Amino acid sequence: MSKTKIKQTSVSVIGIAVTTLATYLPYFKNTYGIDTSTMILSQKQMLDGYLSQGRFGIVWLFHLFIRNYNNQIVPFIVVPLLVIAGIYLYFILKKFDKSSSNFALTLFAIVFINNPVVYSQLYFKMQAIHIVIGLFCVLIGTHLCLSENKNIVKIIGGAVLFGFSLLIYQVFAFFIFSMFLFSMLLFKEKRTQILQSMFPSLVVAGIIYVISYVIASMTINYSSYGTETYMMWNKLGTLGGFQKLGAILMALIALGYAVLFVRTALRLKSGKKVDRLLLVLLIGSILTFNIAFGNVRPAPRVYFGAFSVVFAAILYLLAKKGGQYKWLAAAVTLLSVLFTFGLSQRANHSYDNDVKLTQEVVAYSKANNIPASDFDKTNVVFLGNLQAGNQGIYRKLQDIFITGATRTSFFQFDPPLTSVRPYDFMKTQGYNFAIPDQALRTQMTTQYSGLPDYPNEKAFTYSPANKTVVVKLSN
Repeated sequence: MSKTKIKQTSVSVIGIAVTTLATYLPYFKNTYGIDTSTMILSQKQMLDGYLSQGRFGIVWLFHLFIRNYNNQIVPFIVVPLLVIAGIYLYFILKKFDKSSSNFALTLFAIVFINNPVVYSQLYFKMQAIHIVIGLFCVLIGTHLCLSENKNIVKIIGGAVLFGFSLLIYQVFAFFIFSMFLFSMLLFKEKRTQILQSMFPSLVVAGIIYVISYVIASMTINYSSYGTETYMMWNKLGTLGGFQKLGAILMALIALGYAVLFVRTALRLKSGKKVDRLLLVLLIGSILTFNIAFGNVRPAPRVYFGAFSVVFAAILYLLAKKGGQYKWLAAAVTLLSVLFTFGLSQRANHSYDNDVKLTQEVVAYSKANNIPASDFDKTNVVFLGNLQAGNQGIYRKLQDIFITGATRTSFFQFDPPLTSVRPYDFMKTQGYNFAIPDQALRTQMTTQYSGLPDYPNEKAFTYSPANKTVVVKLSN
């Protein structure tokens, strides 16, 4: 390797490392969000939840390596691994794509790792390490399938790696499929090899997962969470107008995608050009989750991996064109980095708001002569759930990427008459207040609806008869 190429490679590696560290710098703050609080309070409850969702890989990794969850060390493991993943991806592309510029290769690696959908998975810190391990499984499996090893070795190795990623999180199937299409598009001279190794590996990985799921069903009662939250096909008759229209649209897209896939396969078999068809299939692969579930607006985190591949591939192809397209790709990459950085800051800000509100509840309780030893006998009722600092269209957009909903605060996430998240959060802060029943919440809502909204200091009141602290957040 010439000195010039060594210098270019060094600059790229440093650029990927520095960009990733800068993007996820706010992530190092010891904060946590929705669901991670459950892991902090009860690791067994959270792991049982993963088992009920068929995410066995996460549970196995916890049992093998993480006896007691430590939220504070997660970023110090995850972010360096992301840096390594970005650099590894850069070298995979550099090895097998000789026609691309170093600039395009670097941009691909940066935007693949530093985008809002990746953060939407990392926000749930209790699973972040496992998600990154699954990412490495896909990258190593792809690298293996592109290598010159015997085909049987590639199929078996790829199936094991891809299979384990599916056991960590089922949406990795869509990620692997997008990576397959990207490899087919980019590495033209290896298309036959990819078809004979990577695609069979994905199929075998799926079989491995199904067998594991069936065997585990003998001892595990599976949750209906995924079906109730995302699946639309099984309740098409009961869906509202917009959701039903969306499911029908997904059915039409699925039909068109299948026809396009078959046409591409036939043209490939006959030796005809398929580059444009593969590009359309690759871009369309971002909708494979929507097609599978008939859902037009799932949480952004389900696109993990598939979005990275498609988004990075588009910018990669633009950068390869050179000229103004090159700088357009660079500008979009910068926007992705900045937006992702902002998401992490937004999550931290929401956490700080929740800590502040918790401290104010504690201070008000003590001011009313309620000792900390009696907190577990004291109800706290929150009226409404619109906490100050959570308004605004841009913030709601950020929240959609962070949690999948237009809210991030523990005190805002669920309906106020039934929510338990505020009490779980306060418990993680060391304050075990009693959880009021729905009847008491309803009574307090009616009785104290005239209070001003938080953060007004008069938003707090105390009802000695019910031993209840009331906090008016919103109407």
